[in-house]
Amino acid sequence: MIKAVFIDFYGTVVHEDGEVIKQVSQEIYSTGKVTDKSEIGTYWWNEFQKHLIQPMRIVLKHSEN
Repeated sequence: MIKAVFIDFYGTVVHEDGEVIKQVSQEIYSTGKVTDKSEIGTYWWNEFQKHLIQPMRIVLKHSEN
């Protein structure tokens, strides 16, 4: 039975990714079909939520039972 899940990887377990994200966003902006750089961050955040945060909520909900 899972009793706890601890996720803390921003700047703790992995290197901060701010500069990398800026470079990747610029590359996507320069070569893609994006008209506004904020679209890149919005898309990334929505995908992050869908693939990590929402499944974790399901796991946590099931572990409460």
